[in-house]
This record gives sequence, structure tokens and C-alpha cells, in this order.
Amino acid sequence: LDGLQNKSAKVTWNSCVAISKFVQKSETKNRLCSEDTTKILFRILAQHCNLKSRIQAAQCLLCYKSNEQMGGEDIILMAWESIA
Repeated sequence: LDGLQNKSAKVTWNSCVAISKFVQKSETKNRLCSEDTTKILFRILAQHCNLKSRIQAAQCLLCYKSNEQMGGEDIILMAWESIA
């Protein structure tokens, strides 16, 4: 998760790619399938200065299979706030 909060676009991008792969293969709830991770991804999507990092964060969010895997129903409001 520390890589997601890094100022470097390359580190952020690589972290999003790694999380995407892990979430796609994960069948159970784990540390990366949490509201904390999702909040960071939405923040990257809304605020990161690098377009490639923002696109990769969106791709990562699309890998989650359900709202529960993203951290719960409250995540929907967060999604709207990040794209508004």
C-alpha cells in the first residue's frame, strides 16, 4: 500500500498493476480487498498528476468482483465523489 501513496508516477503505476493481479487471483478477503486500499485508488483516480497512474488505478478498481471486496456499500459514494 505504501507504493500507492508514493509521489513517483512509475511506483504508483507499478503498485496498481500488482494490486490488480493480486485482486484478480484472490478468492478470499485480504488486506488489499479493503476500504483503505479502495480509498487510495479513488484518490489516485481523482487527484494524481500522472494520467497513466490514473488510468491504472481505474483498471485496478475494475478488477474487484463486488462492493464487499472493495470495502462495503459505502464505497459507492466514494466512487461518485472521485469522478465528479
